[in-house]
Amino acid sequence: MAVETPAVNMDKLMAFLGQVIGELGATVNAGLIVIGDRLGLYKAMAGAGPITSTELAEKTGTSERYIREWLNAQAAGGYVEYDADSGRYTLPPEQAAALTDTDSPAYIAGFFQIAHPNQRSACLQRGFDDPGARHLRQEPLDRCIDGLDEFRLWSQQNRLSQFVVLGLREKVHR
Repeated sequence: MAVETPAVNMDKLMAFLGQVIGELGATVNAGLIVIGDRLGLYKAMAGAGPITSTELAEKTGTSERYIREWLNAQAAGGYVEYDADSGRYTLPPEQAAALTDTDSPAYIAGFFQIAHPNQRSACLQRGFDDPGARHLRQEPLDRCIDGLDEFRLWSQQNRLSQFVVLGLREKVHR
């Protein structure tokens, strides 16, 4: 008995491919966000005003060539702003709050260190192979749980804000 293959709905296929390509771009950029966090690139840009790739490389002791590529990718993703006339990049205050300020309830940089697939894929794959094992504890800390301190800070801050919202809701519905 032959198995009949259903016809492919091209609209659904194209929508799915669009989603996958978006996720692929996000995955690639996650690695760049981790690099920016670990090398202190975002912190060096925060409050510094417009800066060139050369200035950022000098400020952070990194390679200008790689910093230029990193900045261009960050500008394409909306993480930094680029002024073509001056050739300078700026980290807006909103992005700085989310990427550098560990006291901000919007701080999110640590999530990228947790979520980046190159950081945790081996741990997660072993979890699929043997769900009962405790793989995270068997891996070196810098490979599997890097960024948990940042996650803890964010989680505590957002739990507090959730309690405030719940408290307001209770008062409104009385």
